[in-house]
Amino acid sequence: MGPIQLPDYEEAQEGQRDVPTEKRRAVLVGITYCSPSNTWSRLDGPHGDVDRYRELLMSTYGYRSEDVTVLKDNPDLPADSQPTRVNIIRELEGLVSGAAPGDRFTFFYSGHSDQRPVTNDLEEEDGLDEMIIASDEQPIIDDELRAILASIPVGCSLLAILDTCHSGTLLDLPHHHCNSVYVPWQSKGKRRTMTMQNINVRSQATDFTNSKSEVPWSLASVIDTRPAEPPSYQIPQTGTQAGGGPPTDQPESSAEPESPRTRRSRGRPRVRSLIAPHARYASPEPRFVCNGWCDYHDDPHPNVLSLSACSDLQSAWEGPNGSLTTVLCNYLKTHNHPTYRALMSHINFQLHYNALALHEYTRDQKKKAARGEGSGFDGELDNFQEPELSSLVRLNMDDTLQL
Repeated sequence: MGPIQLPDYEEAQEGQRDVPTEKRRAVLVGITYCSPSNTWSRLDGPHGDVDRYRELLMSTYGYRSEDVTVLKDNPDLPADSQPTRVNIIRELEGLVSGAAPGDRFTFFYSGHSDQRPVTNDLEEEDGLDEMIIASDEQPIIDDELRAILASIPVGCSLLAILDTCHSGTLLDLPHHHCNSVYVPWQSKGKRRTMTMQNINVRSQATDFTNSKSEVPWSLASVIDTRPAEPPSYQIPQTGTQAGGGPPTDQPESSAEPESPRTRRSRGRPRVRSLIAPHARYASPEPRFVCNGWCDYHDDPHPNVLSLSACSDLQSAWEGPNGSLTTVLCNYLKTHNHPTYRALMSHINFQLHYNALALHEYTRDQKKKAARGEGSGFDGELDNFQEPELSSLVRLNMDDTLQL
């Protein structure tokens, strides 16, 4: 793939400084987890990331110093400037307070993040809630972030920059597959996400409440644990049966099915073909909004965007060539208002090259450690990170970024 050609009007604007029109505010959070009491591994880059992005907003986009709030876990800063859970939520609520059409807001986060399992939430493709970790090690989950930041009025804009692990849907915005740009390498992370999405949907089609089998579903889906001459049973009356089942015109039997242990003792289990040990029902209507081929919407809506360092299933790394923040700031200094397509193409390629350099650097450090020349380096040897751009509705990728 050749060099990305930017529109002529972008080239003409290189190096220009924005003149503010409407109200603009920003909250920047950088957490290194430097406190001795922290159990999370210490990070080196977040404070520098915050300083770099703050300088970009003020020197390139014309933000005023009083409109940029910084939270860093620096012991020299006062208590209300520490990025604790309470302080972060307070500043995010203040960020969008009194928002009016034409206002623009920015939330920047650099630090650790985590995931936790959720149940009965079909809006999570991977079945996990994402969360950022405050300096007091208290989580702020994606549902909370969306409730605060995505509630701005129509006509407002908000951009969240999330330079952290598992950040693809950290703002819980519904559209990101349809905002993808072409890259020549395989996108394994996204393909895995879609696989998890399908598993999450299909798992809701199993009725465990009407099943008497105690065999784990992971095993029961492969092995038929019924006895050789199974008693007939009545199909549950709730739901719509999706698969085959025993004939319904046979008389009911009051005999209880044998326990899984007894069944196993009868001999080699048979491979299940059509009849599952659990009653099966039609898949519920999926609540995933984005399948990669979404329609454009002309309905009025706030422009809420999330630029993430990687997908939900991936990690973000601090490498010798910098992180997402470094790539983003270097590009926006010379291309103030790139199209979304040009921006995401550049970030994708640069982070891919950075990952290759990190792999090589890690191998070299491990070789030196094997020779007794160093202590090694806790880097990365195989994985990549794929940045994602999420939104409330599908984006026109030829529209321009406005900060």
